[in-house]
Amino acid sequence: MVSALQQEIRKRGRHSLEISDLVIQEPLGQGGFGKVYKGAWHRRTAAVKVMNARSSASEAVSDAMEMAVLSSVQHPGIVQVYACLTDMVELPRGFDSAQSLGSPASPAHGFKPPRYRRLLPGEEPDDSNALNIIVMEYCDQGTLAEAIKRPAGRFHTPMEDGSIGVNLPAVVDVLLDVAHSLAYLHSVGLVHGDVKLDNVLLKTDAGKQLGFAPKLADFGLARLLRDSHDVINLTGAGTVTHLAPELLQAGTKITTAVDAYAFGVCLWEMYTGKRAFAGLPRTTIIERVLRHGARPSFPPAAPSAYVRLAEACWAAAPSDRPALPEVAQRLREISEALARAARKGADGGGGPVSQLGGSSSSPL
Repeated sequence: MVSALQQEIRKRGRHSLEISDLVIQEPLGQGGFGKVYKGAWHRRTAAVKVMNARSSASEAVSDAMEMAVLSSVQHPGIVQVYACLTDMVELPRGFDSAQSLGSPASPAHGFKPPRYRRLLPGEEPDDSNALNIIVMEYCDQGTLAEAIKRPAGRFHTPMEDGSIGVNLPAVVDVLLDVAHSLAYLHSVGLVHGDVKLDNVLLKTDAGKQLGFAPKLADFGLARLLRDSHDVINLTGAGTVTHLAPELLQAGTKITTAVDAYAFGVCLWEMYTGKRAFAGLPRTTIIERVLRHGARPSFPPAAPSAYVRLAEACWAAAPSDRPALPEVAQRLREISEALARAARKGADGGGGPVSQLGGSSSSPL
C-alpha cells in the first residue's frame, strides 16, 4: 500500500524538487510525527514538515496517506502542499554538498538547519533511515486550539461579572469554513479521521472578517472510501476525546460520520474555550463514551440551535448524524439569524435571538 501511494505521488509529479528550491530557516515545533521548520520554497514562505523515520508498516502508511491526500486535493480551506519528497536522507552535521536540500539563506541566530539528500540508486530506505518531507503553505497564526486559549481573543472575552462572553458570530464563522472543507473531502471520497482544533491551522487573510482563514491539516489518519469495499476500523487511532463510539471498537465500519462526530466535539470546544474530557485518562473516556453515552455538557445559556447541532453531530448511531453539507447549512442558518439580531439591535430593537435561544454574546 505504501508503495502504491508513493507511486501515485510521483505520477502526479509533485514530489520533484530542485536542489535550490528549498531553504530551511528556523524550527517551529516537533512531536511524535517529526519536526516542522519555517523555510522558503521558490522564495515563498513555507512550512517544512520532516517526518521521522518509521519503524512500522502502519506509521509508513500514515505518512504515505498524508502525502497522497495533500498531493491530490485542492480547496481553499485545506492547507496547500507545494512538494512531497519521499526517501530523503539527513546528512551528517557539517557535511557540505551541492546535492543537498535545505541550505539556509538566512537561518535563525544560532540555528544550524538540517540538510538532506535523495536516496541513491541501490540504497534501501530501511537501511538508510529514509525520511519523507512535505513542503506546504505557512500558516502564521498557529492553530484554532491555540486561538481559543487566548483570554481576550477573537472568540471569548472576559466580562465584568467574571464570566466569559462568547463571540458567537466569530465562532460560527470559522466553524462554517471548516465544515465546508470537510464537506469537500467527503465529496471526493475521503474521511479525515482526526478532526480537532489542533488540526485547523490559521493563516492571515485580510479578505476574511476575522483576519485569517482556517486551513484543515494533518491527514495521517485519512481514509479513502470506495463504493465496493468497506473501510474497517482496526486500530482506534486518533484523538480519544474526538473519537466516535464506533472507532472505539475494532472491526466497525468507518464512514464520513466519524468526522461529523468529531466536529460536534469541536462545536463544544469552540463555544466553551475548553478541552473536552480534560484531565481524564484514555481508558476512562472510552468507558464513559462507549458504555454510558457520555458527551460534553453545554452551559445553560448556550444557544439552543447551536447545542442541537452539536448533539446531532455526536449522536451514538452514525446514521443519525448529519452529513457535513447539512452541518454547514445549519451553521449558515445560525449565522444569518445572528446577523438579523445584530441589525435589530443596531436599530434599537435589542433582545436575544429567539430562534437560537440565546444572545450573540452568551455568557458561559
